[in-house]
Amino acid sequence: MSDNSDSVYSDSDVSSDDDDYYEEPIIFNDYKKLMNLTKQLKSEDNKVYDIVYGLIKLVILKKKKEISFMYDFNIAPKHKWLNIANEFNSNVCGSDYRILIDETSIVCYVVNDELIK
Repeated sequence: MSDNSDSVYSDSDVSSDDDDYYEEPIIFNDYKKLMNLTKQLKSEDNKVYDIVYGLIKLVILKKKKEISFMYDFNIAPKHKWLNIANEFNSNVCGSDYRILIDETSIVCYVVNDELIK
């Protein structure tokens, strides 16, 4: 009985956690897939910039408030991910987007909702 109840608990726990989001989050972890989907030109020397601009294109294409890319420390060390978010928010984004950092990913967040209507 213990195994059965654990299994039922696990299934319902996963299902209820996923269903409670106001919107299904989109999280990428594959650089090539993101670049192909957004038709973003890839640069071998600055993949973090490519990812940020790919996320910006994707929020518009998918009409989503936010889209994330999980850190890949093979692409760049953590400080480069943090630096690009700071640089972008300080110099590039204006009032349409923000690049945010959380524990696991870099996030493109749309501030101007007119862009995703």
